[in-house]
Amino acid sequence: MKKLIQSLTVLSLAMSFVFIQGCRKPKPKEDPCKNPVQVTALDLSQYSFGHFNNQGMYLYAVNFSAYANQVVPGNEYQISYVEVQCNDAANRCGNGIAAGGCFPQRHCIRITCLKPIAMNCLGSVLNPSNFSELNSSMINVYGINGRSLKARAGFSGCSETNYSNLRLHLQFVPTAGPTSSQVWYAKIAYANAGDFMCQAYFEKDMCFDLSAINNYYMLLNMTPPKEVTIRFVKDEENFDFPYAL
Repeated sequence: MKKLIQSLTVLSLAMSFVFIQGCRKPKPKEDPCKNPVQVTALDLSQYSFGHFNNQGMYLYAVNFSAYANQVVPGNEYQISYVEVQCNDAANRCGNGIAAGGCFPQRHCIRITCLKPIAMNCLGSVLNPSNFSELNSSMINVYGINGRSLKARAGFSGCSETNYSNLRLHLQFVPTAGPTSSQVWYAKIAYANAGDFMCQAYFEKDMCFDLSAINNYYMLLNMTPPKEVTIRFVKDEENFDFPYAL
């Protein structure tokens, strides 16, 4: 009888333990997308410094290969990440580099979540009469994705919101023959010369809608070429970008 009571007691305790364990709430999983920051994707040529820029800080993602096919240079993203120690393969600065990278402007990170930010592209102005007089604000052009041209521009204004007055000005250049690539010279500038009234200076990544070029051929009832060249001139150097129509 005594053994039976002991067995029942042990069984009761075991069942109580199982019951208590079953009533415990499962520990919530940590949200991989918590505390996101907005960043700009960098061009491939800058990958030795970082893959993203966050207000002048380079972010080098040690697991970038897992996200590379989702990233378009010049586009903006919200990313969540944890800082990690930079290693020799990541920073090319030797061993033992702590979590800030081998120079102050870089952090090594491991991405936990990446989401694209929809960009509202600015418009384009075709064949403006004052094209030669416009001062281009272009700093860097990342490239063309679909009908959007991604670029970085520096501009004067009273606040950063003055970037919305910028436009992509495009000047068509007739070609010598049908086999020659048609060229559109390009400048990023204010729509009106008097738009900037303050001396503050800003830089911003933005995109411009290229649909106006497609509409140009359609409105003239012309068969558009398969591809045109958009050409920026900076310091007497040409930067050509093919645009498929």
